[in-house]
Amino acid sequence: MSTSTTSADPSASRPPRPRRRHSIAEKIGAIGQNRAAALLLLIATAVAVIWANVAHGAYEAFWEMHLTVGLGDIQLDFTLHALVNDALMAIFFFTVGLEVRREFAIGELTSWSRALVPVTAAIAGLVVPALLFVWIALPSGYAHAWGVVISTDTAFLVGALALVGPRIPGRLRIFLLSLAVVDDIGALSIIALVYTENFTPLPLIVAAVGLVGVYFTRYLPSGRGPVYATLAIIVWLAFLASGVHPTLAGVAIALLVPVYRPNRRDVEHALDLARTFRQSPNTEYARAAANSLRESISINERLQSAYAPYVAYVILPLFALANAGVQLTPEILAGAMRLGTHLGYRHRPGRGEVPGRVRVVGRSPAAEDR
Repeated sequence: MSTSTTSADPSASRPPRPRRRHSIAEKIGAIGQNRAAALLLLIATAVAVIWANVAHGAYEAFWEMHLTVGLGDIQLDFTLHALVNDALMAIFFFTVGLEVRREFAIGELTSWSRALVPVTAAIAGLVVPALLFVWIALPSGYAHAWGVVISTDTAFLVGALALVGPRIPGRLRIFLLSLAVVDDIGALSIIALVYTENFTPLPLIVAAVGLVGVYFTRYLPSGRGPVYATLAIIVWLAFLASGVHPTLAGVAIALLVPVYRPNRRDVEHALDLARTFRQSPNTEYARAAANSLRESISINERLQSAYAPYVAYVILPLFALANAGVQLTPEILAGAMRLGTHLGYRHRPGRGEVPGRVRVVGRSPAAEDR
C-alpha cells in the first residue's frame, strides 16, 4: 500500500491581501492634469446647460449677483459673471501667454519663419470671417455686427487639446495656442476700439508705464514677486478703466516675463549647495539650496507650474459654468435650423455699458448731497 504526501503551499494558507484603495488625488494624477481639467470643463458645461434650462431665472440671478469692493471714494462694482470673465480669465490668459512666450523664446517658434505661420493664420482668421459675414449679412442690415464672428474661445480650445492629448504632435498644440492668443488679442482690441462706447485711452498710458515696470523688474536682486503682483494689479485696473477687455492685461504681462534655459553654472552651484546640505543638514543650507534651485529655472516656467493647477481645476470649470448656460427653448432650436442672422444678447446693459463688465465707480460730493 503506497501513500502519497503532498506538500502544502505556504501561500495558500495566507489570507488574501486587501486591495489598496487609491485616493482621489492619485486617481486624478493617473488621468493627468490636462485631461482631468478637460473633463471638469465638460462636466461644468453640462451642469451649466442643465441649470439654465431647469431653473433659468436662478441661473441668471446667481451670476448677476453684485459685489462691491472699495477703498474710500473708489469702488469696484461687479457681478459674479464679470468676476469670472474679467478677473479670473485674465489669470488664464496670463498662463497661456506664458506658454506662448516660452515657445517664441526657447521653444518651437524661435525662428521667424515658424513664428510667422500662426500669426498669419490668426490674422486671416480675423479678416476672412468678418468679410464673409459682411457679404452675407449686408442685405439684412446687420453687417455692422461682424465682430461676433472674429473671436476664438481659447478656454474650450485648451480643453479640446487636453482631451486629444498625446494623439496630436506638440508642434500642432503650440501652433493652435499661438493662433488663439493672437486671434484673441486682435478680437478684443477690435471690440474695444469699434464696439465700446466708453473707450478711454488715458488709462492705457498708466498701463504702458506699468508694463515698462514689469519688464525692468527682472533686474531687481530680490523681492521680485511682490513687485510683479503689484504692477500686474495696476495694469489690470488700467485696462479695465480704459474700456479694453482686462484679460488682455494678462497676455501683455506674460509676454514681458523673462524666460531662459537653465544656466550650467547656476545648476552646478545649486548641486554644490545640495551636497553641502547633505553633509551638514540645517535650515540655512536647506534654504540656500532650495533658493538656488528655484532661481536656476526662469520665472516664466515657475509661474506656469504654480498657476497651472488653479487654472485647470478652478478657473476653467468656473468659466464654463458661468458662460455655457444656453437656454434651449423650442424657438431657439427652430431658429438655429433656419439660415439667417440671429443676434442674441445675454444681458440688457444700460446705454454706454459693456455687458457683464466690472465697473469703476467713484463717489462725487454732488452725489453725496442728493
